[in-house]
Amino acid sequence: MAGIYTTPLYFTNRVSELTTLALVADDLMAGRPRHVALFGLRRIGKTLVCQEQMRRLRAGGEVLPVYLDLQDLASSPELFAQRYVGLSCFWAVDHGEGPTDPYLNATALLQTNAASLPVVTRTASALINEMGKQKVDYTALLNIALDFPERLAEALGRPLMYFLDEFPELLTLGSFPGLGSR
Repeated sequence: MAGIYTTPLYFTNRVSELTTLALVADDLMAGRPRHVALFGLRRIGKTLVCQEQMRRLRAGGEVLPVYLDLQDLASSPELFAQRYVGLSCFWAVDHGEGPTDPYLNATALLQTNAASLPVVTRTASALINEMGKQKVDYTALLNIALDFPERLAEALGRPLMYFLDEFPELLTLGSFPGLGSR
């Protein structure tokens, strides 16, 4: 699958982790979503485990995997909201194939394959509207973005399984004034 492995790799010795992730996907299919975190030292293969599970999910076809590297997304509420929504579409609609640039802002998102879905056009328009205000309500902006995956999954008729790389980066968003807890 394009967009997952950038170099040929041999994947071994992660049976336990992949079994856990497969069970999480099974629970998601059964309507029992849950959260799982992979913790470990840097450069021991956490991202590779997620990429392998994404490859397996794509092959199975029942659950749509979405990969987000939060290190590149969480620098501001505006950037986060647009890229969270856009990259969700990139993975769920275009299966992580092709250039990502058209998915990185709400206006450009309206020119992608994902714009054929009313939920995408409504959400992108809501983001554009909120960001166009003289005083942007960061909480409203994040609510629009964080509510999107459930609506997208419903529109696509398949659950989405998110793989959030560098998720502690979300703490950066808490430093913006006026941002309520979510």
